[in-house]
Amino acid sequence: MKTPKNAKLIAGGERFQIWSWSHAFDDGTKGTYERVKRRPTVEVVALQKDRVVVIRETQPYKGSFLSFPGGTLDWKEDALHGAKRELLEETGMTSSNWEKLTTLNPWNSLDWDLHVFIARGCTSTNRQNLDPGEDIKFELFDYDDFRESVFDKTRREGPFLTSLLRIMHDDKKAKDFQRFLFEGKEPHWLREYLPLD
Repeated sequence: MKTPKNAKLIAGGERFQIWSWSHAFDDGTKGTYERVKRRPTVEVVALQKDRVVVIRETQPYKGSFLSFPGGTLDWKEDALHGAKRELLEETGMTSSNWEKLTTLNPWNSLDWDLHVFIARGCTSTNRQNLDPGEDIKFELFDYDDFRESVFDKTRREGPFLTSLLRIMHDDKKAKDFQRFLFEGKEPHWLREYLPLD
C-alpha cells in the first residue's frame, strides 16, 4: 500500500521513514494514520545457461540463509539499475537480457516495494565487489535443485518467496515456470501469482 501524498514525514533514518496523515471518514469523524516507508529492494532471478544463481549469505543476527542476488536501492534509484548493480556486486555477473517479473508491496502499514527481475544469459565478467561486512557465496543450481531450495528452511522469507512456494508446490506449475524462466514462455496463470505493475 502506498503512502498518500498528503502524508507528513515525522521521523526518518537510513532505511526507514515514518509518515503520518489525517483522514476524514464518511461519518464526519477524523483519524490519524501512520505508515512506515522502507527503501525499495530488488531481487534477481539470475540464469546462466540452464542454471539458476542461488546465493548463501551470512549476516549478523540472521545467521546463514539462501536467497537471490539483490539488496536495497537508494531512495530515488531506478529499480533496473539497482538490480544490475546488485547482481554485479554480489556475483560478478552481468546480463543484457533483463525482464521485469513483478513488483510486490503487500503490506498495509509498510510501504515497501520489492522489485523482482529475471536476468537471462548471465556471464561472469568481474569478481564480487561486496559491501563492507557482506559474506556472500553463490552457486549455480539446476532447476530441480533450485525448486528444492525454495523449500529450504534457511531460505530468506518474503513476499516473492511466498509466491514461489505456491508455484513450486504444484508440479505442473513448477514445470511451466521452468519453461518461462529459460524459454520466456509465460504461462496463462503466472500473473495471478506475480502481477505486473
